Amino acid sequence: MPQPAKSAKLQLLQNNPNKKNVKELKKRAEAEERLQMKSDNIRAPEWLNETAVRAFNFLKDELLEIELITNGDIYPLAMYCYWYAEHMNLQAQAALTQAENPEAIGNPLIKQLDTCSKNMRSFGSDLGLSPSARAKLAIKLSQDDGDDEWT
Repeated sequence: MPQPAKSAKLQLLQNNPNKKNVKELKKRAEAEERLQMKSDNIRAPEWLNETAVRAFNFLKDELLEIELITNGDIYPLAMYCYWYAEHMNLQAQAALTQAENPEAIGNPLIKQLDTCSKNMRSFGSDLGLSPSARAKLAIKLSQDDGDDEWT
């Protein structure tokens, strides 16, 4: 299985261990630099409610510290936080429904909670918000230190 491409800039810093054409590596490094997104405008969208904004700000700080998000990640992060807030709201409603009618069997809100959980898991995985997602990122980073064809 081919290994993922390593940054041209990193290859140049490592004295071109794969003996690639230096001129091509420099051109590729310049192109990679142009494709870099900034991380200077990461703010919660106005459409998020208070619970979602708190989650957004907490996660933003954590993810910025490890340089894992950029401005382009605002909306996936916002969607994760939206589903988190929705989950918390539905949990409260389910608890209230159960307290009001303890004899009731089943709760129609459970299906909605399940949908929220699945959406959170999907967006969270994209953002590296689970131990397994971070483990995959760590594996990729460690492989970037290896030798591969296009690095």
